[in-house]
Amino acid sequence: MENIGKTGNIVLTTFEIVLGKSSPALFNLLHANVTNACGTVKRRRKGIPVMNRKLEKGEVDFRTSNNLLALKWRDKRDILMLSTY
Repeated sequence: MENIGKTGNIVLTTFEIVLGKSSPALFNLLHANVTNACGTVKRRRKGIPVMNRKLEKGEVDFRTSNNLLALKWRDKRDILMLSTY
């Protein structure tokens, strides 16, 4: 791992509990603290809008709400992403 210094290590250690996690509540909290986020999310995660439209491979569906973008993309299976960008 690259040497990020004492302060960087403290931030990384503190932030470690949310690495790899994604939910609308977490992303809203991060956005409120001027930190953007993007990641995959499970379809049944609380707060994810319903996107029932059947997609063909390569098609995209999306919903926006306040600062969040929920995106459904079809590859071999449906992929759901959440973003604050």
